[in-house]
Amino acid sequence: MAITNGPNIGQMVNGAMGEAHYAQLMKFLRAVDSLVMPHAISTTITAQPASPADGDLYIVPPAATGAQWAGKDNQLARWSSVANTWEFMTAKPGWLVHDDAAGKFVKFGGATWTVFLDEMPQAVAEGGLSETLYAATARRVRQAIAAWWAGITNIDGKIIGATMPAAGKFTSLSANKSDVYGYTSAPSLNALSEALVTLRGIGLTALAFGSETSAEKGYPLWLQTRHSTLDDTNYPLDINPLGGAVRVGPGGISVAGTMTATGALHTQTAKFGGLGYNPYGVAFAPGYNVGWTNATDDAPGAYFTYPGSGNVSLTTGLFANGSLSATGALTTAGIKEDAAGNVGIGVVPSAWYSFYKTVQAGDYAALSSYVPLGGAIVSSNATATGDNAWSYRYSYFASRYQQSAGNHYWLSAPSGTVGDPITFRQDMALVDGNLLVGATSTPGGHRFSRSGYQTIMFDNTYNAPGARVMYSVLGLNADDAGSYHLICETNGANKLFIHGNGNVVNANNSYGSLSDIKLKENVTDAPSYWDRYKRVQWRKYNLKADPSHSQLGVVAQELEAVFPGLIEESDDYTTVTKTREIAVPAVTEERLVTEAVFDKGDQIAPPIFEAVEVTPATTRIEEYEERIPTGEKTKSVKYSVLGHISDVVVQEAMLRIEALETENATLKAQIASVIDRLVALEAA
Repeated sequence: MAITNGPNIGQMVNGAMGEAHYAQLMKFLRAVDSLVMPHAISTTITAQPASPADGDLYIVPPAATGAQWAGKDNQLARWSSVANTWEFMTAKPGWLVHDDAAGKFVKFGGATWTVFLDEMPQAVAEGGLSETLYAATARRVRQAIAAWWAGITNIDGKIIGATMPAAGKFTSLSANKSDVYGYTSAPSLNALSEALVTLRGIGLTALAFGSETSAEKGYPLWLQTRHSTLDDTNYPLDINPLGGAVRVGPGGISVAGTMTATGALHTQTAKFGGLGYNPYGVAFAPGYNVGWTNATDDAPGAYFTYPGSGNVSLTTGLFANGSLSATGALTTAGIKEDAAGNVGIGVVPSAWYSFYKTVQAGDYAALSSYVPLGGAIVSSNATATGDNAWSYRYSYFASRYQQSAGNHYWLSAPSGTVGDPITFRQDMALVDGNLLVGATSTPGGHRFSRSGYQTIMFDNTYNAPGARVMYSVLGLNADDAGSYHLICETNGANKLFIHGNGNVVNANNSYGSLSDIKLKENVTDAPSYWDRYKRVQWRKYNLKADPSHSQLGVVAQELEAVFPGLIEESDDYTTVTKTREIAVPAVTEERLVTEAVFDKGDQIAPPIFEAVEVTPATTRIEEYEERIPTGEKTKSVKYSVLGHISDVVVQEAMLRIEALETENATLKAQIASVIDRLVALEAA
């Protein structure tokens, strides 16, 4: 099939006679339908639409996704329900398409699509001013523009100002209302609803005139510059009678003399600033306002009112990119600052003593800086009335946390009466690394003090073997009687020691256990341990860790053969150094991606920020120690129970001795009787 595609839109323009070209012809007509007054639904959607309608046209942006869109950057994509597929057209440089989503015309430059111009009002359709406007007004505006381009300085004897600007500079177009429009009265402005003239190649890009009677708000004059260099030497508006009286530039509005407004004075801050003022600030006459409006013309964002008392009040809110200062009190509906520099949030700050600078939140809470020592204080229901002097703010309890010189203190006070002095009690402190609870000083180490039933309780809820409540550790050279795991004292007298070498010493040599009959049952006489106890081997020995100290006792393995119930086993542990991987999160910061968009001074789109990763997430290796079982066990002896068995054996021995003594006495009496009889016989 011989078909020739045209060089512009790439569709069929010729074919051999007699051949069927229906499909190609229909595709050609669809392409023409798309490209005559073309308008694309969007130029930014990257994901291939899932359910397009017949005739939907898109400009495929870079990095588009989808089975058919991928790799079709900058091409026009039209959905054909007839062909049930996307049909693509390769744009040629200079093609213009209306972007429906953005409301702008875009132009293909050979590599990318760029905004050609914003939507033009009806008054400038097809490149000229609409003749539906007031004819004489439109004609004279066109004449003024033509005069500027031609370098003509006079039309009908009217001075217009037609100097071609130098490179990088702005031009000036000067004429009074009657010169340009031919009228001096207000109806001439009402007749001109809106005229937009695009002057390309210079800094001055647009003029807009708004209707005074239209229901839609307009602007009497709108000046905008697209100059590539925007600094203090380029001004969209320069009223320069004697060296520069009023200038509108990137820094805002600069006034060399006095700026006066009979009503409200409004400004909206765009990218390069809003209202400029001299180093002495902005002056108000009593009863006059200065307002910063928001996007809705009739709704102010904030109004400053000078009531004539020396203060400035803020009606609805305040935001400042830079510093904000006031020589007197600074007050808003939510934040109030007094003359001493104390700030109240939702309240007027209390009268704080001069040594304290405070941020007071609500009726009770406050954060203060103690100026002399640089400490920080968090208080509740307490106001500093002097150096370390406090009073109740309300009739309620009071508390205070204070950080000073690296130490930390927690204090409280009982409920008191508003205005009365507060006597704080120190409940807890962390001083030089020592924790004090209920105490204000320590001879060394942590200290817990309390006048009551119980001072401290350790509660371990770990319900599994190996749990510990207290673990006391001494150093290598503390294995002696001069070191202590525990010292118990009553009324200044020592009562109990647990020495570093394991010896337990008490004041009265009394050790006991609970033995009340109400706690016991199945009470019977102890069995005889006489024969088994005789098999116990008592040994003299020394521990390998303490060769100089001889001891008397048993060997657990030997005793286990006689009394296995007196032996316990515990796991042996060793401490090993291990490593583990610790996750280090990424460090991010907010960065501006898209600046706020303004249209004639109104912000129509807010700035867009995104979190940018400054430092990626990573990991680090950390060493730590862990006690692990070695697999071996150590046997121990219940010496207290062995002592009880010894007591039973001793008691049995006593009974046997008493029986032997009785038997011995009987035998002695019998022997004496026999001796007496022998003596009697010998005498006979």
